[in-house]
Amino acid sequence: PIFSNECFVMHIYARYEMSKGNYTEAKQMMTELLSRPASEHTAQLLYNVYSDMESICRSSEDYKNAYKYAKLKGDLYSAIIHQM
Repeated sequence: PIFSNECFVMHIYARYEMSKGNYTEAKQMMTELLSRPASEHTAQLLYNVYSDMESICRSSEDYKNAYKYAKLKGDLYSAIIHQM
């Protein structure tokens, strides 16, 4: 396989579903991805997944979860900046 990181591949598939307008399927895939052990995620992948989940939730008017993912994304951004 071209990519050995299964979480990265799952995210690409989820983004593909988003591009087709299948937001429910994409959300399920990303939720499954986020349930995997933290050791399988990179900060970049998490940031992108949080951003996508925020977008999906906002588009379905699930503002509570959109806020949750925006906060997770912001917290991750702050953690990355403080490590520099």
